[in-house]
Amino acid sequence: MLKAGRNDGIAVALLILMLGIALSTSAVLTLQDAFASSSWSEIEGTIFESRVNESISSGSSRTYSAYIRYRYSVNGANHIANRVSFSVIEESDSAAESAVAKYPIGETVTVYYDPESPDSAVLELGVSWSGFLMLAIGVPILLAGLYALRLGLADRKDFEARTSTR
Repeated sequence: MLKAGRNDGIAVALLILMLGIALSTSAVLTLQDAFASSSWSEIEGTIFESRVNESISSGSSRTYSAYIRYRYSVNGANHIANRVSFSVIEESDSAAESAVAKYPIGETVTVYYDPESPDSAVLELGVSWSGFLMLAIGVPILLAGLYALRLGLADRKDFEARTSTR
């Protein structure tokens, strides 16, 4: 029978692996949308909500993000969206305030939307460096999780081989 400590390494490896998969998958999907958006259609829309969101995480760490909602109509169907760009990084308070100032309530804006799925829209086209950064962080974490899992399973196999011959 294995001691609980023997399985702990495998559990930690699986957690690291899942984190790497989640980060990498999110980055790939965001980058895929960002690249695809270059062929999206454009239409006029109107900003109807524009504010800075502040989140307080563990301790007193604060993150800020611009929360901007806009309306647009495609083929007579009304849509509401809140994606400004394909950035995946939280912003500083000054960056969030700049975005809110750039998109004030009542402003007419160009909305880029996916003609195959008009609910998918963005105000700023293009690929953000943050998607590549998240991928650059996610892939090594994923690989570290795979390596740790491999080591944990090999250690478990060795332990079982040693204890079964006794």
